[in-house]
Amino acid sequence: MRAGKDNIDDANTMQTNIARMADYDQPYAADHARTTILIVDDDTTARLTISAMISNEDEYRVVLGTGAAEARERLAQIEPDVIVCDFVMDGVSGDEFFRWLKADRRWRYVPIIAVTRLGNPQVRADLLNAGADAIAAKPINAAELRAMVYAAARTRRLYQNLMREGS
Repeated sequence: MRAGKDNIDDANTMQTNIARMADYDQPYAADHARTTILIVDDDTTARLTISAMISNEDEYRVVLGTGAAEARERLAQIEPDVIVCDFVMDGVSGDEFFRWLKADRRWRYVPIIAVTRLGNPQVRADLLNAGADAIAAKPINAAELRAMVYAAARTRRLYQNLMREGS
C-alpha cells in the first residue's frame, strides 16, 4: 500500500509545485545557495511534471527550457548543476544537444539526465555515448528521478571541488 501513498504524495507535491512554477521561469539572478536544475523539454506538460517531481524549494532552483535553442539562451544566463533533457524534441534532438554541451568546456562537467520514452537498448547506449550520465525512462518514477537528480548534483559538487583543488 506504500506505493499508493507515494503516488498521492507525489501528486500533491506536483500540484503545489506547479502552482509555484511561474516563479521558476523568471530572470536568473545569481543564486549559489541552491542547486540549479535546467529542465529542457518541448512538451509543456512533461516539462512542468518533471519540474514538480524534483522541485524542492530549499534545495533546488529550477529553470525551464522549451528546446535546445532556448536552453542555449538559458545557459548564457545561468550555470546549471544538473540538466534534465528530453531526447525527442523539435529542432535539435537530445543527443545532438548533449554532444554540443560536452564539447563546450563550460558545460562538459555538468551531469545530464536524458529522458526518453524509447526503451530500445541501442538508443539508450547512443544517449550515454552522446554525453548523458543517466537515463530516466517514461513514464518517469518520481522517486527514481529525484534520486538521479540528487546523485547528479552530488557528482557536480565533486567535480567542482576537484577543479578548485586543481587550480
